[in-house]
Amino acid sequence: MSEEQASKSTENNVLLIGKKPAKSYAAAAMYKMGSESSIIIKARGKAISKAVDVAEIILNKLGNGNYELGSISIGTVEVESEGQKRSISTIEIILNKK
Repeated sequence: MSEEQASKSTENNVLLIGKKPAKSYAAAAMYKMGSESSIIIKARGKAISKAVDVAEIILNKLGNGNYELGSISIGTVEVESEGQKRSISTIEIILNKK
């Protein structure tokens, strides 16, 4: 994430994807987009595909053409689990209001 994007990032516009259904996160994102000009969808590991689903639901179904894809960032983080280091993939998807 660039410094410009990091400065725009607040806790209010970050949506962390977990184990709930994709439509639940899409609804939460639409609620947040009511008061924010952009939203950052973050996920890691197995939740990455759900994050992509959430972005597509917002862009193609719920957004009515009012939102656009800002940028997509991918990366890895190293996590220590049971004494072993593991690399876990991450994704950040930024959606903006038009």
